[in-house]
Amino acid sequence: MTSLPADRKFLVLALFVGLLVRIAALLQTGALGPQIVDEQHYIRLATSLSAGHGFGWGPGDLTSIRPPLYPALISGLWTVTGVGNFQAVRVVQMLLALLNTWLVYQLGRRVFSPTVGRYAAALFWLYPSLVVVNFFLLTETLFTLLLTLFVLLTVMTVDRPRVATALAAGVALGLAALTRSILWPVLTPAHFLHDLFGSR
Repeated sequence: MTSLPADRKFLVLALFVGLLVRIAALLQTGALGPQIVDEQHYIRLATSLSAGHGFGWGPGDLTSIRPPLYPALISGLWTVTGVGNFQAVRVVQMLLALLNTWLVYQLGRRVFSPTVGRYAAALFWLYPSLVVVNFFLLTETLFTLLLTLFVLLTVMTVDRPRVATALAAGVALGLAALTRSILWPVLTPAHFLHDLFGSR
């Protein structure tokens, strides 16, 4: 029986170890609620949405202080699991991180080679900061997924131009901007450059 190549062994081992670490962390965070201000904001917004009070701190107290997608995701999840189920959010974020690992592989495979893709995916899945952030009630996991998806779809569009792929890239970027406001300043220069050079 032929043994697996080194890069595939490394990826399989990384996936196994990363999953064990995440499960162990999940078992230790059952009673952990939002600890920092950003987490508390997202939870209050999601709770208000779940209660039908709109995007705000409570009835009649609407706000635009935070981008809407992450609180909306939590609120949607809570319609199934029950309001205040923080562990359900963490499990979903673990799944999003796993999906992002696959996207990283696809990106590495397309730009370089399958071997590079496997090593990149393994390192992404095991990177300590990206493991820990799965257990905070913050936007990082969702935002990283959407940004990786945007980059992958952009590469696919360059390799083989298709309207559907380009539109999907735009949707991914738009959703990422609705997750973290850090992307908002990017949209204006991009539009300006299109107007400046698009007709040439």
